[in-house]
Amino acid sequence: MLTGLYLVADRQTPFTTQARVHAFVVPIAPQVSGNVISVEVKNNDQVTAGQVLIRIDPTDYEIAVATAEAALQVTQQSIDAGVAGVEAAEANVEAARASMWRSEQDAVRMRRIRDEDPGAISQRRLTRQKPALRRQIAACCCHCQP
Repeated sequence: MLTGLYLVADRQTPFTTQARVHAFVVPIAPQVSGNVISVEVKNNDQVTAGQVLIRIDPTDYEIAVATAEAALQVTQQSIDAGVAGVEAAEANVEAARASMWRSEQDAVRMRRIRDEDPGAISQRRLTRQKPALRRQIAACCCHCQP
């Protein structure tokens, strides 16, 4: 009877020290790297595509975002400074043009006065006006050229 029980039990629940289990093992490849702060699944859980399996510490990514935002602000400030520099240069060009125009008008006015009344303006003043006009023209040409 013991032999019969052994044969029936072996059919229902086989026992061996040489058994092997075949199972599918699916490797998991993360899309990002980082320190794992929690595992959202347990052994032998059924999972679906898109399900969260682990949670990664977001601190490194938050620091990277803050660094990128700071770099963006620095770049924006640099651009703003460049725009301000261009505006200042344009203002300098306009000032040089205005100064040149004023020197030209002074030269024309002094020649006209000298022609109308030869003793009204000294030769020295006329002589000083020519280099002043040349300086203004040179300054304007230096600012006006691209």
